[in-house]
Amino acid sequence: MGSKKIILFAVIAIVIVMMIGAGVYFFVFQGTGNLPVVSEEKKEEDNRNAKYEELRNNFNISFSNSVRKSITISSEPEKIDSSKEIVYSKYEIDLFSEDKYQMKVSIPYINLPGEEIDKINKEIDQIFGSKVNSVIQSKEMLSVYNVDYVAYLNDDMLSLAIRATLKENDMPQRVIIKTYNYNFARKEQVYLGTLLVRNGLDRQDVQNKINTTIEEIASINEGLEASGYTVYQRNVLSKIYKLENIDTYFVDQNDYLYIVFAYGNKNYTSELDLVIF
Repeated sequence: MGSKKIILFAVIAIVIVMMIGAGVYFFVFQGTGNLPVVSEEKKEEDNRNAKYEELRNNFNISFSNSVRKSITISSEPEKIDSSKEIVYSKYEIDLFSEDKYQMKVSIPYINLPGEEIDKINKEIDQIFGSKVNSVIQSKEMLSVYNVDYVAYLNDDMLSLAIRATLKENDMPQRVIIKTYNYNFARKEQVYLGTLLVRNGLDRQDVQNKINTTIEEIASINEGLEASGYTVYQRNVLSKIYKLENIDTYFVDQNDYLYIVFAYGNKNYTSELDLVIF
């Protein structure tokens, strides 16, 4: 009987240990509804991606014809007109002609001195202002034309993003985006390569993220097209996605860098892609 008791006690002990182990596992991984512990790096990455998604969703509503300033800005640069913002609406046009056109246009003006800024202001007028005249003078085309903008002031840099939407007759609507970045301390335009260095971004990492983002969108669109939907297809091999060819980008008041692929700049489409860092 003594040996049988020993065996019985041993079996009971083993069962108890197994039950305790199962209980601990259940409490940690199942009982609380939690998955295994997520690393801090994964949490940070998820938080960043969630923030990028929020910024993408709010992109269109950010064009409010206003200036948004970083909380670190202590003073503004010298302006041409000290009574006005660093960027303000030089022309505000709200016109309607039945069966001909409808326009709501705010043409921004950069309120800073200097030859480089003069060139930028003239280019803005040529690109966005001249279209107002052509719409008014057109005798055959029914058009809807809107222009708005948003400006960001961050450290010693001004970023300006201008958006135009254009609908002509039965043609698809176009969305046109133009951006300018200017360092008012150095009195020079700021190019993408400089912004990557400024924000501590590795060129290859940025290029890889652009490639991955466009490939994912292209894959989704291929599936939609196969299901009978009309989509704007991306050519993932196009040179427009190479860093050296990108000319539409800006930095917001919280130092997020936006790279914009606005396909309506050259085609009749409202499609655009944003890659944010």
